[in-house]
Amino acid sequence: MGSEVKALLRRWRPGQGVPPLLGVDLGSSSVRLVELSGDARQPVLECLAREPLDKGWINDGQIEDFDAVTEAVRRVVQRSGTRTRRVALALPASAVITQHLRLPAGLSETALEQQVAVEAQQHLPFAPEEMSLDFCIVGAGEGGVEVLAAASRKDRVEDRQGLAEAAGAGAGAAGRGVARCPPRAGPLRGAAARGGRGK
Repeated sequence: MGSEVKALLRRWRPGQGVPPLLGVDLGSSSVRLVELSGDARQPVLECLAREPLDKGWINDGQIEDFDAVTEAVRRVVQRSGTRTRRVALALPASAVITQHLRLPAGLSETALEQQVAVEAQQHLPFAPEEMSLDFCIVGAGEGGVEVLAAASRKDRVEDRQGLAEAAGAGAGAAGRGVARCPPRAGPLRGAAARGGRGK
């Protein structure tokens, strides 16, 4: 589960402690769980757990049997023994479209969010009302900033948020999990951090 651990570590700034967080990966054959605490310099692996899934419950990242997968998530959480209810859920790569954007420097956070939304609508094949959008700043240069925008269909994000809630776990990080930013990036922000534009 190296990729899941790395993705969680990227959410932390060096030296900044955060409350424990569960990473839940939904594969076609199993649900995998990892719990981390500490910070990016000294992460602490609290637990690992895995629960098998029957064939057909998840196909190409799409949840086909919501109730069965929910029960599997409940079982893997119970098996882990964790009391943490903050969950980060990943989307499959096939469900996420990313776009690098170059935007003017000096924009306020609100203006930057609005500009990202305008640019994303020009490049991404989703209608605004169907899209969960998130972004992070990945670099800065003279006169501009480089932004990584990521988008997925809102129903794919909401499926995972709903699954976490039905399984008894908080889904506070699910929307923010749309984008995977490099370690040098700042924290994710924008529409998906609030559950998707239009919510």
